[in-house]
Amino acid sequence: MPRLVEYPAGYEMPSKPESISADQPGTAVPLTFTDDSCRSLIENPVGAGAKESVTSGTNPAVFLVQIVESDLAVAELTTLAQRCADVEARTSTGNTLRMKVTAIEPPKTVATESVAIRTAGTQETRVGDAPPKQTQIGQQRYVARVGKYVVSALAILPPMPEEGLAAEIGVLGTVFQIAVDRLTRETR
Repeated sequence: MPRLVEYPAGYEMPSKPESISADQPGTAVPLTFTDDSCRSLIENPVGAGAKESVTSGTNPAVFLVQIVESDLAVAELTTLAQRCADVEARTSTGNTLRMKVTAIEPPKTVATESVAIRTAGTQETRVGDAPPKQTQIGQQRYVARVGKYVVSALAILPPMPEEGLAAEIGVLGTVFQIAVDRLTRETR
């Protein structure tokens, strides 16, 4: 397994990288999808590898970078995003997530396959007989194949003005490019 990325000055890891086993689920909270084929658009790629959290001095967001050995067909995620434009999933606690999925242009890297997926929508939480509470949710994910590995870089996008989102996505793109470039050099 290649080492996780070493980031330049201005970036840091608030916690130690963690190993991932091939049988770990792709999300912290198990999700049941209305259409299970849409799962790979929302969840992290599943496989043995490692993950780390990365922060930048220029942005409050935490970015999750994961490198796993996986046979995920990265290039097909763009087509899947068109078919799964509306995704619905439920948590084990009964919360409902409804998200619009769009494939956008990924940052340029040396990877042969890379995609960018943005999701935006709501999470509906029910507590007893109270009316459901809706929370805005969103994420931006960049995914690339480097040999037998899949690199995934993810940012959770809180509701914020467009310029704040653009800055956050810009930092995520840089983190992704660094991860792909370093992994490519290490696996040659």
